[in-house]
Amino acid sequence: MIGMCLMYGNLAVVKTFIKPYFFQGAKKMNRKVFSQRFNRELSSMGLPEELSEKVKAVSKVFGVSRHLANAMIFGHLLPNKEQLDRIACVLEVCPNWLSGISDRKKAYTKVAEEA
Repeated sequence: MIGMCLMYGNLAVVKTFIKPYFFQGAKKMNRKVFSQRFNRELSSMGLPEELSEKVKAVSKVFGVSRHLANAMIFGHLLPNKEQLDRIACVLEVCPNWLSGISDRKKAYTKVAEEA
């Protein structure tokens, strides 16, 4: 619930609103989970383990900057939705699983656009 206090002269009125359904229980992307799953999938692809080579390879394979590649490897930053979709497609995994929203690892399916 969300509360709001309104002042009418000397009278304070508190109104409460219920959050819309689509916000209730919605999960967000988890940086730590993304990083763990991303690195696991990179290893299974056979990408180099040496950091500078790995960053170069991630940047080239997924079409992201080296800065973002490094940050995703360490879990400091997350890709945006378009980047996540492209990464999941290349890795052939579900974007929701890769981002930590879902625990079910399944084949790649494009994430539907939200209205």
